[in-house]
Amino acid sequence: MSVAGTFTISAVLDMARCYGHRSTAPFESPCRNRVTAHVTGSQSEPLRARAPETTVFGWLRSRRNESTVYPVTSIARIARNQDVPGIIRLVNGMYADMAEEYAAVRPPADPEWMRAAESNLSERLGGDVMAFVVDRPSSSGDVAAVAVGRLQTTLPSPRRRGTSAGYVEWVATDPEMRRRGFARAAVTELLCWFKKRDAGVVELHASSAAEPMYRAMGFVGGGPVSLSRRL
Repeated sequence: MSVAGTFTISAVLDMARCYGHRSTAPFESPCRNRVTAHVTGSQSEPLRARAPETTVFGWLRSRRNESTVYPVTSIARIARNQDVPGIIRLVNGMYADMAEEYAAVRPPADPEWMRAAESNLSERLGGDVMAFVVDRPSSSGDVAAVAVGRLQTTLPSPRRRGTSAGYVEWVATDPEMRRRGFARAAVTELLCWFKKRDAGVVELHASSAAEPMYRAMGFVGGGPVSLSRRL
């Protein structure tokens, strides 16, 4: 998301230290007056952004006048269809890393899965699915990091009357491009996209390596335990 967001001075210093690159194709950010949050929570459940009345954005609105803010330009941009093969390449590496972490087995690349994922993402991109990417520095058309999320419709509850929710499906960074703030920039833009569409909550499942970043961005645990069953 490029142009006019606002960050606390600490976030500006982080970007100056970590980013070191700006996209050559800026675009209008769907979320203005943006700052970062720091919230902690438990580790046992999937992480989620807080409900509308206590969401990271609402929390920040209530604290906005307590910090000096400065305009910045994001290094992340909306993904285009031509980015899809590069996105799937990064996501395939993400799944391989997850397999190593949880099962100690690194699966080979699956061409059939990658073709299906490319086709599905291309069809849904810009609809219920959105992706934000960071370009690899000094390279044309090569994606260094990506955050992909989908908007879903839920039933209202006593705590959350709205029916829109977001899910962060994929976040991946090229191994050579890690620890530069690229994933955080892409996820920040994705959260703003969700907020623009009135998502009352955003959920994700975090690897142990990525969990500190998500918690620093305002995601918390402590909710109901997430269970699943294959059919």
